[in-house]
Amino acid sequence: MNPRPGQFPSLRGPGDPAPPCQEQQPPLFPLISSQRAPQLLLWFLMGLLALPGLVEVLPVLWDSQQLTAWLDGLGPKATVWFVGLHIGATAIGIPGVILTLVGGVCFGLVWGSVWSVLGATLGALAAFSLARYLMHGWWQRRFGHHALLKSLNRMVKERPFWFVLTLRFAPISPFNLTNFLLGLTPLRPWPYTFGTLIGIMPGVVLYTWLGQSGYDAFHGQGWISFLGAGSALALLSLLPLLLRRRPG
Repeated sequence: MNPRPGQFPSLRGPGDPAPPCQEQQPPLFPLISSQRAPQLLLWFLMGLLALPGLVEVLPVLWDSQQLTAWLDGLGPKATVWFVGLHIGATAIGIPGVILTLVGGVCFGLVWGSVWSVLGATLGALAAFSLARYLMHGWWQRRFGHHALLKSLNRMVKERPFWFVLTLRFAPISPFNLTNFLLGLTPLRPWPYTFGTLIGIMPGVVLYTWLGQSGYDAFHGQGWISFLGAGSALALLSLLPLLLRRRPG
């Protein structure tokens, strides 16, 4: 069979390897699949849009007095900004303890708890999604054979909701780190979200109470409530250890 004009006959035998120019090249970004590229691009653009505001607000997140004064000056928009700050801070791994304490000062025990639970849950879901879209496939290929990860994957498959609920219940658990780690497992978003929502409620309520009562005590309105909030928070933190040491 004669080659067409402009073509050259192949000199490669059936068992010979393909020349380098025809071999499949590895992807430039191995963590990103073509199916997820549009979603990641959307996340990237949203991050760019939020970056100027984040740079302006970020220093305030570490100063409770400045944050309280800033939220008080926002008027009716304070709730939206407070929830948005919770979501953004949790999504990028910034601890939200100061925000929760300030929520008790600015909104009181009930509404401060409601807005903190809402913001922390949505922020945890955002961090979970980022970890899943960016690194889930690579993580499973790289570390999936390890016994610890196999055990973790098995637990989230067998009892996903109760597993997340148990992790969230203790206020001393690394909340932000857990958000990203669970995103690297086969855990589905719904049990993760509801387990987080319900599991963080006791700790958020106590931190909000601590913020409100601490502010009142600082302004001379009594220390009993503040001491009660601190004692309850310490007991909740130690509860998993006490249950683990219970006989039988």
